[in-house]
Amino acid sequence: MKELPKLTSKNVDSILQSLLAESTKEIEEPYDNQYNKARLAFLRQALKCVELFIEHERYNAIEKRLDRLDGFISDIKQGMFSPEAAEWIRSKNGIQQS
Repeated sequence: MKELPKLTSKNVDSILQSLLAESTKEIEEPYDNQYNKARLAFLRQALKCVELFIEHERYNAIEKRLDRLDGFISDIKQGMFSPEAAEWIRSKNGIQQS
């Protein structure tokens, strides 16, 4: 079994597919229990690493969206208290400023 390559968002799908193929491969003859235990332990560890990488990528994507929303909210709050915003709201409601 070869070492798990560096995980990136571009190669994670192919690595997951290769791990799946490796996990469904037939046991080599002659049956060597130690080898198969080590193989199974490696596959479990590799799958866990891929799973953690995917979760990390999802977390980062959600965090980026939240940062953008925070920026929008901040911009809206600043705009709500500007004189131009107050004037625009009054003009939309038909209120004349005296």
